[in-house]
Amino acid sequence: MTDERGGRGNGDDSVAKISVLILSWRRLENLSKILSSESAYGIVDEIIVFNNYSLSTIAPLNQKTKILNSSYDFGLRSRWALGLLARNRCLVFQDDDILIAESGFHVLYDRWMEDV
Repeated sequence: MTDERGGRGNGDDSVAKISVLILSWRRLENLSKILSSESAYGIVDEIIVFNNYSLSTIAPLNQKTKILNSSYDFGLRSRWALGLLARNRCLVFQDDDILIAESGFHVLYDRWMEDV
């Protein structure tokens, strides 16, 4: 069951939860910085990465990160598959060449809540 704040019945309806969905291709240095920074944010519940670069494998950084290493470059289509795997209703699609500040996620979440 999904609660009104975006999570799946975690018992704390006052906590905003976001699933960050990242499409990655050959920017491993960027991705490392993104995962280490954004996984520390309280508002980020999970980060799911679709690695479209078959010549490199990415390992999860911590329990918040989930990685799909693909043997084929599905291109931008893989972005939409990540949404089906997310556990929260509030989804943030992100490329692997941008690092979002925690305050930015709060702004995105607040705008999303206005439309729920």
